[in-house]
This record gives sequence, C-alpha cells and structure tokens, in this order.
Amino acid sequence: LQELVSKLKGPRVVWVMVPAGAATQATIDELAELLSPGDVVVDGGNSRWTDDEKHAVELGIKGIGFVDCGVSGGVWGLDNGYALMYGGTPENVAKVEPVFDALKPEGNFGSVHAGKVGAGHFAKMVHNGIEYA
Repeated sequence: LQELVSKLKGPRVVWVMVPAGAATQATIDELAELLSPGDVVVDGGNSRWTDDEKHAVELGIKGIGFVDCGVSGGVWGLDNGYALMYGGTPENVAKVEPVFDALKPEGNFGSVHAGKVGAGHFAKMVHNGIEYA
C-alpha cells in the first residue's frame, strides 16, 4: 500500500476490494496512516453497510474521505454489464465520479449515488436479497 500511495498524485483515490471484515479494516487502518487530507478511499468489496459508517468516521478524523460502492455483475460483468451502487457525501462522490463514469458499461447498466455513506452497500445487500430469493 505504501508503494501504491507513493505513486499516486494528490488528491488520491484508492479503491479497496478485499474480503469484508478484518481484511478491510486492516487495509483502512493502514491507508489512514498513508493518505493525506483530501484523499478518498472507496470500499468496493462486500462490506457490511454499518462498517462503512465506522470507516467514514475513522478516516474523516484525518480529513480523508470515504465512499462505499456495491458492485453487481460478478465475473460476467465485463461481458453482460454490471452496476455500481455507491454512498457518500456529494463532495467525496464528486472526486470519485469520473472513475464510476469510466467503469460503467454501455447499455442498461450503470451507476447510482444511493445516498449517504453506507447506502451503496445497503443497496447491494437489498439487491442480493432480491436476486437470491
């Protein structure tokens, strides 16, 4: 992570996609020590939405923004399309939105700012409940 952060120009956006729970927490903790005020962390894994609120506070104390992003489409997403559901403050989302716009495929898929921090992973949780029911 230190090498990654050192190669990015500020303000930096670091997208994290690691398993939910301890791995995400450890990554957030390390990034909190490496990033600067004005940078943003995006959690694109399958974190619990209530953890997002905690991560936003932890990073916010250091002036680092946080955006949660539920990603739907699985391994077929590249061919069949996928959706991005994200949550965060308008200021932090604006810093990341060019990435979301670049990633969204053409067609009936895309991205949505679902609301405040946690809303992206909450929307993804609801999506999964409907899909798997």
